[in-house]
Amino acid sequence: MPSGGRTIIARVATNPEQLKREFLTAAITDLEGTIHANDTKCSAALVTHGLVFAGLVTVSAAAAHLYPQADHTLRALALGLGGAGLVAFLVSIICLLLAVMPYRPKKLDELIDGRTPKPPGAFFPKVKGEQDIKSEQDALEAQVKAVAGLTEKGAINDLTCESVKLADIRDHERTWARRGYRALIVELVFAAGYLAVVAIAARGTV
Repeated sequence: MPSGGRTIIARVATNPEQLKREFLTAAITDLEGTIHANDTKCSAALVTHGLVFAGLVTVSAAAAHLYPQADHTLRALALGLGGAGLVAFLVSIICLLLAVMPYRPKKLDELIDGRTPKPPGAFFPKVKGEQDIKSEQDALEAQVKAVAGLTEKGAINDLTCESVKLADIRDHERTWARRGYRALIVELVFAAGYLAVVAIAARGTV
């Protein structure tokens, strides 16, 4: 076996706590990367919404004079497709905003805080308004105390709990983002149909 492989095995055998810590740190880094990627995708989807909405408003304003002259069926189609597209637009925007809004799993926090032994809480410091933290000074003192009393097992316990919390945040964001993307696809379909109807109406009045 190569010497490098023996070195790794020896390190794992002699310091399993370090292996756990490194594994959990890598898991947390991966979860954070996924969350940041989802944020970026949601931002791109919101920009797409802005472009589509601006384009439809411009086309509608330019083609407003065609509406009284258009066939009754085309007018009904335009109103139906435009209204359905607007509903899909609003649903998608709300879902995407819920995905990127700050979120903290309160129920999971309560379950973690009630565990025995209780995690030190050093990875995500408590902030003002949580539990007995009534001021910034209380938050500072609580964090100093948590770090000062941190042990190897305590650190692993903390990292384990925080990886679960981050996974919950990732799943929350991913769920709402997926709903927002699906509504965006529906919106694009209705927008394309609306533009097709406007084009037909414009051709018929030429």
